[in-house]
Amino acid sequence: MTASSNIKIDGNYYSVSPLALREKAEIFWLNKREYCIIKSPVFGNVVMIEVGATMVGSMIQTYQGTNVKKGEEKGYFKFGGFDSCPVI
Repeated sequence: MTASSNIKIDGNYYSVSPLALREKAEIFWLNKREYCIIKSPVFGNVVMIEVGATMVGSMIQTYQGTNVKKGEEKGYFKFGGFDSCPVI
C-alpha cells in the first residue's frame, strides 16, 4: 500500500464530546484536520482523516516515505494547548 503526503486543513480545537456534538455536529469540519489518501490493492483509494479536538496540541506524523503496512504506526495526537507550546 502507498500513502500520499498529509494535507492539512486549518481549523480550531473544539470539543467532540457527545454533548457538544448534539448541539453542533459540524464541529467535525470546523476542527483542525489532516488527511492522506491510502492506495490499497483490496479497497482502492481510501481517505484517512485525523481530526484534532480540545486538548490536542498537534498531530504528529511518524511514517516516512510512501510505503505503508497494515498495523504500523502512522502518527499520534500530541496533547497540549497549542502547536507552539514548549515541552517542559
